[in-house]
Amino acid sequence: MDLDSIDNLLSKRMNKLGLNNEFQAAYVLSQANALADGRFEAVRFLHGNLTLSCPSSIAAQEIKFIEKDLINKINEKIKPQQIKRISYRIKS
Repeated sequence: MDLDSIDNLLSKRMNKLGLNNEFQAAYVLSQANALADGRFEAVRFLHGNLTLSCPSSIAAQEIKFIEKDLINKINEKIKPQQIKRISYRIKS
């Protein structure tokens, strides 16, 4: 059995169980967190919107400056490109 068929079987099974969106969201979050370097934590991905939790408003503003680059870097890793925008939460 080749990898293509394993990928197809896994995808079909996840769709049948209704887990495909959850799996994709978890994968997007893991890839975003791999690029975080402690600056943020990716906490939610839904309908193309990635939500980041930042330790302060200053940290959120710093990430906002590199937002397009960050979106491109994550999208390169998770093909097909899924992230359209980023929203921010400030940890309290």
